[in-house]
Amino acid sequence: MRFLMSTAAVIFLAATFNIACGAEPGTEQLLQAFTQPPNDCKPHTRWWWMGNALRKEDIAWQLEQMRAQGIGGVEQITMEPVYTRGNHDYLSPEYFELLHFAVEEAEKREMAFSINFGGPGWIWGGEWVPIEDQSQVMLASAVEVDGPRVFSGALPEEAVNNPNDVPRSMPVIADEDRLLKVVAARLENGRLRADSLTDLSSFARERSLEWKVPEGRWRIMAFWLTRRDNANAVDHLNRGAMIRYCETLGARYKAAVGDHFGKTVESFFGDSFEVPIYRNGLYWTDGLFDTFEKEKGYSLVSWLPALWYEVDELSARIRYDVNEFLHKQGMEAFFQVFLDWCERHGVRGRIQPYGFVTDSIEGAGRAHIPEMEITPGEKDALPWYDTRIGPRAYVASGAHLYGKTIVSTEAFTYLHWEPYRATLEELKIATDGFLCAGVNKFYNHGYIASPERDIVPTRGFFAAIRISHENIWWPYYHNLAAYTARCCALLRHGRFVADVAVYSPLANQWTKSVLNARALRIHLRERTQ
Repeated sequence: MRFLMSTAAVIFLAATFNIACGAEPGTEQLLQAFTQPPNDCKPHTRWWWMGNALRKEDIAWQLEQMRAQGIGGVEQITMEPVYTRGNHDYLSPEYFELLHFAVEEAEKREMAFSINFGGPGWIWGGEWVPIEDQSQVMLASAVEVDGPRVFSGALPEEAVNNPNDVPRSMPVIADEDRLLKVVAARLENGRLRADSLTDLSSFARERSLEWKVPEGRWRIMAFWLTRRDNANAVDHLNRGAMIRYCETLGARYKAAVGDHFGKTVESFFGDSFEVPIYRNGLYWTDGLFDTFEKEKGYSLVSWLPALWYEVDELSARIRYDVNEFLHKQGMEAFFQVFLDWCERHGVRGRIQPYGFVTDSIEGAGRAHIPEMEITPGEKDALPWYDTRIGPRAYVASGAHLYGKTIVSTEAFTYLHWEPYRATLEELKIATDGFLCAGVNKFYNHGYIASPERDIVPTRGFFAAIRISHENIWWPYYHNLAAYTARCCALLRHGRFVADVAVYSPLANQWTKSVLNARALRIHLRERTQ
């Protein structure tokens, strides 16, 4: 099918010397980079502020610990409190006072500063985001009836399963969920007939339907929009919501540390799109039906059943169209709005561009600094030399294809389940895995900020490896930091050469499912069986 290949992007398998920086370097430049790597090439660290429970002396002391061990910068992120006392609310005056102090202390030490653009937590959103600007998911419910007869009664309220997922109990439709559309189709031999698709939305009254069912077996489907369990995440598909989010939150940060934008404060960060979604639903927002019809030239309403079930032989094409449409919507509403805001304020947008409706390759190419994760050896499950084509290859490929010279990584997340088990030797092996994948900037995951300086008590975080003063090998970490800095400096002088080109399977994936976008774009090997 020609359309399967029309948008297929090429994945370049990363070579060791991977990122071109422009002019060919001379020997003296390479020697300088190797012996005295610039600060930006030193490993940086995610700096978890648990409940922002810090004093100024804690901040200064921790930054000094980092600097002494070769860390060149931080990414500040606010997390939920661990204890009940000593906390400061996110976006409170006390928080911004501490943040301003931290930026100035980092500047004194010539350390760079990045800020997670949301909180508490890494999901973009918060209790301050108005409900009308929060993330939404489309769900479907269905009932089968035999005609001829008159169907008169309540629409079904049990959300249907994802046909591509294992059977599971999924949520019922709640009173707060909003009815979008109602569509019926005749069922024959396990498939819905395309010539029978009928938009019944005009027959629906509130949450009930009255319709004269023709002869045969029919499936009546209702489609709903819900905001339940969305963790107060902003609606990433709603351009207006994203503009309001960036302007509102950005204004608060500009007032607090705007004088440091483009200097010490180098970037704002967007983590991977872990926006909550039901496994049997799809990200959606208001107004998309009209936008889809303008873009694609036909109404999606009658074809909605094809997103869950087989409609003759046409479901693959409909799913492809919807996935491509949502990709473009996400690029315009999320990526472009956020990156435009960053550019207007002299900072860069660093983004992990996967786990959403958008193509990871183009997302990596759009980001000012694309970032990957998935540590070699992670969770004692992945091999040290992982051959799968996943987020690492997609992000590096996007950087190569779109001419990005910096590729960062969230490094060492969950190397082991136990937080203190990882050794410097293992971190070195994982570092080499990232370098081979195309990384030339590291963000350790990470350094937990705590007013307690001993291991116990502390304000720990389940996912963070302890690359900090809490770890017994911390006095020796500077050796790995120096190695990492030298490698990153040299790789930034390298020129990428691809030995193998592989077509991305994304177009094929887009024909198979629209549901649960977070699970759709993972690994080539499993998805092409």
